[in-house]
Formats: sequence, structure tokens, C-alpha cells
Amino acid sequence: MAALNGPVVLDSGPNPLISRSQFFAVSTGPLDLMGDLRPARAGGIEYQIAHCDLPSCYEVECIDAHNTKTLTNGFTLITADPFVVYSDILCTPVGLTDERLKKALYEQLVMGEQARVEAVFSQQACGQAPGLANNAAAVDLGAAVDIVQAVSELEGFLYDQYSAPGVLHVPYRFAAYFENLHLAERMDSSGIWRTKLDTKVNFGNYSGLSPTGGDPAAGTAYIYITGQTVVWRTPDSDLFVTSRREVLNRTTNQLTAVMEREYVVAFDCAVAGMSAPTSGVVF
Repeated sequence: MAALNGPVVLDSGPNPLISRSQFFAVSTGPLDLMGDLRPARAGGIEYQIAHCDLPSCYEVECIDAHNTKTLTNGFTLITADPFVVYSDILCTPVGLTDERLKKALYEQLVMGEQARVEAVFSQQACGQAPGLANNAAAVDLGAAVDIVQAVSELEGFLYDQYSAPGVLHVPYRFAAYFENLHLAERMDSSGIWRTKLDTKVNFGNYSGLSPTGGDPAAGTAYIYITGQTVVWRTPDSDLFVTSRREVLNRTTNQLTAVMEREYVVAFDCAVAGMSAPTSGVVF
């Protein structure tokens, strides 16, 4: 059927700006990189925690035979390096205002930044640390026969040394298996998935690489567990954005506009990965 007139031009797309990723939901934050933390946008963050070791114990004996205490626990230094996530648009300036350009850049950024942060964190890309793969501190627990064993081994590794609820970092491709096998359930209105041991589960844009950064065996991908995660980032009010006047190439009559947000991501205490088959029989 032929159109009788031209299409109605909308100012923006009708769909809501909702990201299916939930890395920010399972993490503390996002906390603002403002005030005293503003220099962290370029230099990162460093802090000490004392809960990476479980408390010790001793036997109660007669008063004249006191037991000795072995004092070995101490502070753990967490160092987190920054990285930048940016949206970009290459287009002609015809009919485009600064306001419309900034709106488009912002929509691109907020729709996809969680997925990009997951990808960066999963392989310590773009200078980010500490992450999952390419992390010398990450423990490789080997190959699991299925994802049930992988979850069991990873939780056992973490909770032998750490008492707070950890986070499982799971590539999207495993989500349907987790649900089918009841390995995790949505536990509250926030939509966060948790295992029977209260471990938070994030199904995200993870690379599935090994702790050394290598490709896993064919038909497998790595799942990781960490202590609690935390995210700092530049708030919306302080994002860097270019204007049309600054980025117009008068030779090609094209704009190359960007909007940037600085991030710092860290986790408590420990990290381990284990490979699991990405397909197979579901009992």
C-alpha cells in the first residue's frame, strides 16, 4: 500500500530506557565520584578491609594452662583502577540541536553502560582492575562436569574464607539453565537472583575467559565468584559531553560527538573461576 504522506517524525524512540543487566543492582552503589573522590576518576581508589579472613579460635582450659593465640589476620589492601565508558555518534548536523545530540548520547550511554562495564570487568579491559580474567589473583578451579558442580565448587571456595554473601558472575548463556535447575531464584522485588546460600547472581555480558585470559575449551565458558562488588562512577550532572561547535568537521560536514563517564569497580577479598559446559542434558 502506498503512503499518502510522509512519516511522522518522533523526537526520540518510544521504548523505555531499561537495561536488562543488573550488575549495578548486585553491587554497592553506584557511588558518586564527586568531592574528595573526584581525583579517583584519573587515579583510582585504594582502601583497606579487615574481613577477608575468618576469626580464629582456641580451646578453654584450666586457669593455670592458658592456651596461646596465633595472630595472623590483618588488613587487605584493595586497589581499584579507573576506566571510561563513552557513547558516540557520527552524523550530519542538519536539523540537529545540541540538546537533541546530548539526549541521544545520554540514551545510548545509559542503555548500554552496564553491559559494557560487565565486559570490561570480566577481562580487566581498558586498564580496569581488579577484574575476573587476566587477574593474577584469580584462582582457577578447573573444569566442572556441569554448571551444578561449578556453582557448588565456587561457593565452597569463597565461603571457606569469607562470611558475607558473594557474587556469581555468569555469562548470559547460562541463565536458562540456572532457572531450569533451580540453581538461583529471584528473592526480592529488586529482581536480584540468589542461590540457596544467598549468593547474588548476575547474568551479564561476561567474556567467559579463563583467569589467565585464555579462551576456554570448546563448548565451555568460565563462571566466576567474588566477594561483594562495589561501583563508583561520575554522576549524570558531571558527565563530559562535546558540543556541535567543537566537533563539526567542516570538510566532511559530519559530527563526531561523544559523552563520557568515568568508572571505578572493585570487589572484596577473593576471586575464583571454573569452566562449565554451555550445553548438555538438563535433568
